Amino acid sequence: FELDKMTSDNFQAKASKEKIFKLLAMNLPQVDFAFFALPYNEIKNYQDSLLTKWFDIQEDESVLIGDSFWNLIGGEGIYNNIMKGITLFGESSKKQICEEYLDF
Repeated sequence: FELDKMTSDNFQAKASKEKIFKLLAMNLPQVDFAFFALPYNEIKNYQDSLLTKWFDIQEDESVLIGDSFWNLIGGEGIYNNIMKGITLFGESSKKQICEEYLDF
């Protein structure tokens, strides 16, 4: 996984795409899959995102955003369970949990 937060940095998105290509293009592949993952979906309209210059966000199976990332690593429905758990702590703790532990 190339795990990141939503970025407005064009260079960072390009570098992530290059890493994925390099991993998958090796003569003796070291990985079976490579993903660019954003644990939190900060924006709903990807048309305006710099990521669309490097990734087909809607169709590219190597791009995992929000629930698709969490459900892949933790099983179907885990993203909703995480969000419910965070909500139980209240708004003040929710902000701290998101910033310090989930980096969003």
